[in-house]
Formats: sequence, structure tokens, C-alpha cells
Amino acid sequence: EAAKAQANRVTNFSFEVPGANELQAEAWQTEYGSYERSRVLFGGWDGEYALKLVSSGDSTSLSSVKQRINFEQTTPVPVLITARVKGASIANNTTDKYGAVLYCRVRYQTGDTDYCPTTAKTKNVGSFDWRYVGLNTGTMLRGHLPVKWIEVVPLIGPAGGTAWFDDVH
Repeated sequence: EAAKAQANRVTNFSFEVPGANELQAEAWQTEYGSYERSRVLFGGWDGEYALKLVSSGDSTSLSSVKQRINFEQTTPVPVLITARVKGASIANNTTDKYGAVLYCRVRYQTGDTDYCPTTAKTKNVGSFDWRYVGLNTGTMLRGHLPVKWIEVVPLIGPAGGTAWFDDVH
């Protein structure tokens, strides 16, 4: 089923609001590695700042942040999760299934969890300008169930390179 347009529930979706310091973004938590709220030369996709994730290329250099969005659905409605991503020198390493990707975890009211797929089709590699990426919970294994919460996770895998994320919805 197609996801319907909904109000954006992501807090600080364009990373414009600083967190505890200027390099952190309010409402986003480090999951792996580290990140930086970065002023983007010539502007981000939406505003002046974007999320910057760097991977050194070693097997432990995965970097990501996350934000949990509560939905508490009683009736199942597919949710569309989107972002813009920009890359610089992200290696196409065959042992890395991520590249630069918008990952997620979807918890349903039943307690079941789906994970957004990460495949050769979802990973972004190389150097590229802003791209639209997204996922529809309606296409997931349990997408017919009401959503309790979604963790949105902009991520760069251990391939090496830099990724910027902006305008997360």
C-alpha cells in the first residue's frame, strides 16, 4: 500500500538547531561512531546545516545517528521515511552493505520489529550531489500492522568517505 502524506514528525529535520554544543544537533543521538552538525558550503539541501558522517574505511568506522518518532497507530497507515543525502568519495566496498543510506527500525503495536533493507540498491557510493532517498513501511514484511514507533537512522558504513544528510522526514 502507498504511504499517505503526513505531517513531518522528525524533530530538527534539517539540523538547524544545535544541541549541547554547536557540533551536535538537537534531538539526534549518536548511535555508532561520531557525527557533526556541519555548515554546508553553498548551503545544505534545506537551510545552512546538514548532518555530516565520516568513515575512515576500516571495518569499525560505521557512523550513524538516530531519532525515535512515536506514532502509536491504532489503524495501520504506511509511513514514508525520506531524506536527502550527498556524498564525497564513498568507496564501493563489497564488504560494506551500507554506503550512505537512510536506515530505520520499525516497531509495531504487536511488539514485532522490521528493519529497513540495506542492499546494493539502497547504498549510495561515490561522489554525488543531493539525492532523494526513502523507504515505505507499507512494503515491509509486517507493514500491514499499526506502527508504534520508528527509529530513523542516517548512516555511513565502514567503506570510507563522507556523507551529508538533510531534510529528514
